[in-house]
Amino acid sequence: MELLFALIGALIGMALERMTSFLKAVFFTMSHWGIRGTYTHDNGSVTISTKVGNRFVTKGAETNEANSWTGSFHLDDLYMRTGRGAYHHLHREDDWGYHYIRLLENGDISVQWENMSAGKRNTGALIWHRTP
Repeated sequence: MELLFALIGALIGMALERMTSFLKAVFFTMSHWGIRGTYTHDNGSVTISTKVGNRFVTKGAETNEANSWTGSFHLDDLYMRTGRGAYHHLHREDDWGYHYIRLLENGDISVQWENMSAGKRNTGALIWHRTP
């Protein structure tokens, strides 16, 4: 009988831990809901959508369609409002890179990017401007 109570207690503990973890992810998503939306920059636009938890999915539509990309990022440091993620170009299989981001106070996002293509590494920086 004691073994049965121990087993039931363990199952309840695991269920509570899972529920707590899920609720924490939902709370994080809701508190950062404002990041979702469309942003523009000199070469096109970026659409950000959320998943439950600390993952944001990105899709870049560039002026030159051959440079369009898809990716995702997560926030690393909520205090400093910074994060990082990876992306890959839709039309070039071996063309990929990293985004390092910082959420700015005015709603824009500062981005430093690092691209690896054909064995060459390129870097740059730009601002994704929030569209109303």
